[in-house]
Amino acid sequence: MIPSRVTATNRRLDIQGLRAIAVIMVVAFHARLPVPGGFVGVDVFFVISGFVITAMLHRERINTGRIRFGQFYLKRFKRLTPALALVVTVTMIASAIILSRMGHQQIAAQTGVDAMLLVANFVISRTTGGYFDPAAETNPLLNTWSLSVEEQFYLVFPAVIAFGWYVAQRKARLRNAPFGLISGIAILSFGLALAGSFGWTFRGAGTLLGFYSPFTRAWEFAVGALLALALTKVTLSLSSRFILMMAVVGIGMLAASLWLITEATIFPGLWTLLPVTGTLLLLLAGTHQNPVSGALSSRPMVKIGDWSYSIYLWHWPFIVFAIYLWPISPYAAIIAAVVSLAPALASYYWMEQSIRQSVTRNRIQVTQLITIVMIPPLLLAALLGVAAKFYWQPQYESGVKTGLYDGDVRELDYEFWNYSRGPFYPCDDGASNVLVYIDGPDIEPCAQSKPDAPIDIAIVGDSHAAHLFYGLAKALADKNVGYFTLVGKPPIDDGTVDSRILEQLAQDPSIKTVIFNANWLVYPEVTESELTQTLLMFEASGKRIFITDGIPQFPISAFDCKYPHFFIALNNRCGLDINFFTSNYATYFPLIEKVLNRVPNAHLLSTFKYFCTAKSCDMTRNGELLYGDGGHLNHQGSVYLAEQLLKDDAEFKKGLNSKSTIRSIR
Repeated sequence: MIPSRVTATNRRLDIQGLRAIAVIMVVAFHARLPVPGGFVGVDVFFVISGFVITAMLHRERINTGRIRFGQFYLKRFKRLTPALALVVTVTMIASAIILSRMGHQQIAAQTGVDAMLLVANFVISRTTGGYFDPAAETNPLLNTWSLSVEEQFYLVFPAVIAFGWYVAQRKARLRNAPFGLISGIAILSFGLALAGSFGWTFRGAGTLLGFYSPFTRAWEFAVGALLALALTKVTLSLSSRFILMMAVVGIGMLAASLWLITEATIFPGLWTLLPVTGTLLLLLAGTHQNPVSGALSSRPMVKIGDWSYSIYLWHWPFIVFAIYLWPISPYAAIIAAVVSLAPALASYYWMEQSIRQSVTRNRIQVTQLITIVMIPPLLLAALLGVAAKFYWQPQYESGVKTGLYDGDVRELDYEFWNYSRGPFYPCDDGASNVLVYIDGPDIEPCAQSKPDAPIDIAIVGDSHAAHLFYGLAKALADKNVGYFTLVGKPPIDDGTVDSRILEQLAQDPSIKTVIFNANWLVYPEVTESELTQTLLMFEASGKRIFITDGIPQFPISAFDCKYPHFFIALNNRCGLDINFFTSNYATYFPLIEKVLNRVPNAHLLSTFKYFCTAKSCDMTRNGELLYGDGGHLNHQGSVYLAEQLLKDDAEFKKGLNSKSTIRSIR
């Protein structure tokens, strides 16, 4: 016997309330509110979908004796696709006006096309990267990944469960075939999720086991489906106290997910069980009256649940555009999320409900509906991608073609690119005895300004070492300048394999001067003790030591500064108020000062001041762009910085050897 709350033709109001909880979690997370695990609201949606779709298919089978696949897919299309098409269309227009033409518009266009074709999760994995990567914050259709996963479930699942019911009907001994099939899917999918979380890698592992993969998410739909199937077989006779306990534990698990799960949590994986189990308990408890389900069934919660799909679709593009236009505003994301409610509700009442309730009587009307819904967003997305790539962005000016990424204009800066990557000599070619470990997985190839000569001046750090190298190499005519980079790591002796490069540099007698240059801002884990010990190691070998305070890091694109367009021209895309930098840099400036007090022979190279005034910091000087992206100098910037250091810092010039020839580089 089936519990009445499951078999009733009317929807379960508590499920709508649960949808409200899920969308509030996601929007709060995206609005940068202090709920680090809010993204698990998507997992709540997945479990609900598995439960609701299975219950719906079961009712149809009981009432009609079969599953009408054509009607099922048409209902799903009318329920989901028109609203998505409207969001994609509006987002394409807004992207053309607001986003950078160097990468951002192209990625938005690709995502728009693939969202309409139900495969956005795959293209996002390939073009945008991880869900928590910086690039994700500039993809206005990132949220469509979960919609594609859900639609992929809708495409496959009805056939799977229909086959299970068919087998169960034909073979009495296989009456539990639906349970067996779905349980097998759940076990296999959860196994893949665990394999990915434990670091199992192989070619294509990112697609099969990654965050966006339908294969590691299928178990979430499956467990919801299994609960729905179970409720068709048994009548629950549970005490009201036990039901209430399940509901309280369920809502508690969802609440705990908000703070126990963060972007550092390996996901999906074992921790995914927390929101999934919480959702299952609430779905089960909702088959009986209880205070928690009653609260979820309240009118405000049901209304938000009704709007949840539209809210989910609209909030993220608004947040992306707001942050892009006002990158340092602490309230931009919150205000954008609130403002997005207006188009979300308009879309719900005037499009979603209207098309959902419309009657399509024949194939011609169905074809017309699909054509009207699909063509505009696909056409606009394709046009945006082509225009941004071949017409709006500056084209290559040389025969050398390099990759474009994340609004970066260094690839258009051919002098810097060719100088750094082309004719310059690798430091492991035998000219110097350093970099025995250059082939290590986390160490980039270095470069030096002279072939077949010992290195005199070594610049050590992350990618910032390279952008200081260019200017100094051109300015110091008789010196062999080299740079040595540790990918994404600070230049400290922390006992890892990467530290061996520092030890070898310290022991190399040809190197007289060492400059430590890194984006210290992104390494909050660096301690005063580690950095001090590293500098002391070089001091003990008799080398002259310099450490920079780092150049300003901008949360805006250098491309938009150089090529402003439309709304971007209304904002200052080259500079920001000094207060943004002083607040963000309040930690590591004092750290470097403390280190210098403990290493008296080390000298501070003040580079930050050359890009800032008392009121603001800027990517330009006298109309000349000095940055290649938000955090790296281009060749003009490297030359400018080298000039300023050699002109203003007597200690630095002395440390490079007063006899050194300073070549004019202007």
